[in-house]
Amino acid sequence: MRFLCALVMFSVLGAQVQALSCLRPNTAKTFNFHQEAPDKYRLFVGKVKMTGAIPKYVEGTPQSAKAVATGRFVGRSGLTKAQSLNVTVQTQCVASWCGGFPSAMDKDVIMYIKQTPKGDVIDIGACPGGFGQVVTDDRVKLLQKCLRKGKCSNADIKEFEFK
Repeated sequence: MRFLCALVMFSVLGAQVQALSCLRPNTAKTFNFHQEAPDKYRLFVGKVKMTGAIPKYVEGTPQSAKAVATGRFVGRSGLTKAQSLNVTVQTQCVASWCGGFPSAMDKDVIMYIKQTPKGDVIDIGACPGGFGQVVTDDRVKLLQKCLRKGKCSNADIKEFEFK
């Protein structure tokens, strides 16, 4: 009987547990995702500091708050001069799981800043990908190469599968 109860419990909860599983972000796949998106994104490396009040968490409800992104844009041939941008950080949700707002950052991260009619937006999803990969020389070189080509190749994706 206990076995049957355990089996029923795991079969019911299994989908929920699997829904929480996020694949490790792949720099090349993430680049291609944003490159193919209908929205326009700019590639930025730096830090984000929340400046607006962070709303109270409500399960399954996207939230937004004001912030300042400080860092540099990634271009085809290098990084721009350091600058600060006023941005809106938006959390995105998958079912009841939502992304969180960045806390104090001690390392530069890769982020995709979406250009909208209302200003620059950083989307943070329930699973990491478009925000938060730590900047490394290899990742910046890859992103510059992909910018020059317009997309990352399958070889790039394979190379960065576990980096």
